[in-house]
Amino acid sequence: MRFAKYWQKDTVTLHGKNGESASVTGWGASNESHAEARRHATERAELLANILQQKHTLTEYEYTDDYIREEQLVEIKNRDDEIVAILSRNSYGAVILNTDRVVFGDIDIHKPGTMARLLRYIGIPLKDKQYYLKKIEAYHNAHPSLVFLVYETYAGLRFIISNREMTPDAPEVKTLFKALKVDPLYRKLCHTQSSFRARLSPKPWRIGMDRPQSRFPRLEPEQRHDFDLWLHTYQITASHYASAHFLAAFGEAGIPVNIQLVLDIHNKYACQQGAPLA
Repeated sequence: MRFAKYWQKDTVTLHGKNGESASVTGWGASNESHAEARRHATERAELLANILQQKHTLTEYEYTDDYIREEQLVEIKNRDDEIVAILSRNSYGAVILNTDRVVFGDIDIHKPGTMARLLRYIGIPLKDKQYYLKKIEAYHNAHPSLVFLVYETYAGLRFIISNREMTPDAPEVKTLFKALKVDPLYRKLCHTQSSFRARLSPKPWRIGMDRPQSRFPRLEPEQRHDFDLWLHTYQITASHYASAHFLAAFGEAGIPVNIQLVLDIHNKYACQQGAPLA
C-alpha cells in the first residue's frame, strides 16, 4: 500500500517563446522527511514542465510510482503489529478501507435501457444485480475453494473473499476480476496502488452535499478550516446512510484472523443496518 507521511509541493515557471509564462505545480511525497518530499515535489514539477515543453514524452511521466494522495486516518494492525489495512479519506471526502491482503471486488451495474428490457422477453436476461449475483455463485461453484461474501452497493455489488489472503497482483485475482466483470478502473487502481479498496462512507453528492473545495494535503490554514467545517456536516449526514448491505454467502470455511479483522471494520462502518445506500 503506497501511503506517505509527508507531503510537499513545488512550483516551476514556464517561459514561452513570445514572453508569456505559466506555472506548473508538482506534489512530492515521502515516508522519510518533509525535505525528501520537497525534493520529490521539485523533481515532479520540473519533469512535468519538461513534458509540457516537449523535452520528454508523456510516457516518461510514470504515475504508477505515485503514493496514494489521501489522508491516512488509521492503521489497522494485527497482534504481531503488522499493518493489515489502512483507513484513508479520498479526494471527495469518503472513508476508504485499503488492504493488500483481503480481496475486495466492486461490480458496477448500469441501469438497463429500453432495449435491454425488451430483449428480456425473448430470453436475454437483464444484467441487473441478480444477474451478477448468479455469476458470482456460478464462479464459486466452479471454484469451491473460494468463499464469497456478497454485498449490495448503491451502484452494484461488492464481494469479499473471506477464507484466503491474496495480493492484488496475484494471477488468480486477475482471472477472478476478469470473469466477474469487476470495474476496470477499480482493477487498475488495485494494480497501481498495490491494494484492494472498499468505500466505507457515502459519496457526498448522494447525500445532498458538494465535494470538499480542496484536496489533501491541505497546506493553507484557510483550506484546513473550510474542510473541517465541511467534514463536520458530512459526518453527521453520512451517519444516516450505508455503503453496503449484506446479500449472500457462497461457500463456508473458517475465516483467517487477518481477514476477520478487516471484515469487522468493513461491516461496522459500511453496513449500517436499515440505512439507505449511498
